[in-house]
Amino acid sequence: MTTEKLRDLLHEQVAGVSMPDLSETAWRRGRRLRRRRSLAVVAGAAAAVLGVAGVVTALDDDPGRAPSSPASTSPSPARPSASADAGRAPDTRLDGAPVYWSPSTEDEDDLPVMDLGRPPLPDVIDLSPEATPVKQDPVARAEAAFAVSDDRGGSRLLLVAPDGTLRTLDISRLRPVRHESNYQGPPTGDSMLSPTGAYLQFPQDGHLMVYDLARREWRRVDTGTASTVHATWANDTQVYLRPRAEGGEGPVYDVRLGEEVGGMRLDAPDGGLDLGARAAPYGRHRTGPVGDAQSWGVDVTVALPDGPDVGPEVLVATGGPPTVLAFTDRAARWTQCCPVAGWANERVVVYESRRAEPRLVAWWVGSHRFETVSRIVGYTPGEEVFVGSYARWWT
Repeated sequence: MTTEKLRDLLHEQVAGVSMPDLSETAWRRGRRLRRRRSLAVVAGAAAAVLGVAGVVTALDDDPGRAPSSPASTSPSPARPSASADAGRAPDTRLDGAPVYWSPSTEDEDDLPVMDLGRPPLPDVIDLSPEATPVKQDPVARAEAAFAVSDDRGGSRLLLVAPDGTLRTLDISRLRPVRHESNYQGPPTGDSMLSPTGAYLQFPQDGHLMVYDLARREWRRVDTGTASTVHATWANDTQVYLRPRAEGGEGPVYDVRLGEEVGGMRLDAPDGGLDLGARAAPYGRHRTGPVGDAQSWGVDVTVALPDGPDVGPEVLVATGGPPTVLAFTDRAARWTQCCPVAGWANERVVVYESRRAEPRLVAWWVGSHRFETVSRIVGYTPGEEVFVGSYARWWT
């Protein structure tokens, strides 16, 4: 087993694709009027609500935004301490947007455990295979799902129940799925779990396999010749597939009906920022009560604590004037280090810090406040990789 092979395996599971969550956008639309007075608590955010009409409305970040100016940065101030500093002054700017530096991996180890408004996850998530099978101890929904894989084709799937206990789901019936390069990769990824936590979907060549937790049953959804490898949830019960190479809309399938029900086209939100010509989103796009969050590998220079860096990884929180979190300590992190896991509440976005000792970290958007949500243990670095998929935590 080599580090390079494991890295390739991980990238095949999560690389090069943004996974939008339109269900969360639609949910937020229904709460817009009730939330309007609360928008002032979100750092620099003004509502730019995105809606879904059935399954045929395209995602448009902010059609009224003026063209962005060329990417720019400002000199870096002294680096703040890990999390005690909850100040709001940004560390630098990117295309006019405030940029905050993440804690280093060493500082992440010392972060306090999140208390207020934390996601319903345990402090420690153990990915070892000793958990009870969900068939023996059923749950109607899950808060998170984790797949652990190696480059020999071995995979296991663990679910985090609403009470924080773990279950395993037997996925031995699943087969590798074909990727764009004709590589046969794992059928698991960061869009397994539906936003409600009630379903899990797995791409297969020519179809999707869906597990219904409440009914404790598998079902097959045929997709014909459409590529399924980047399947993601369009809403609470429907799955979106990418358009074909010639463009147009991607098909949408209802997992309850088992059939195609429409089409749409999705694009990753960037807040209108100039992130560079080769900027690429990764992980899922997660919509919260009043904003959106997407992780990117950018193609512009950003001033980081140890000097300017071309092509760092950042998290862009949108929904109004964008706010950026730039990830430091890159040598200690994996490539595509920090996908968005979800929103804990109106102000807090949670991301995975993927490294030798991974964890979920909460960022209070527009500040230097960071907290630990969960530590992830129970897999063998150097022999296995994991990928997490998360339900919608806010209501």
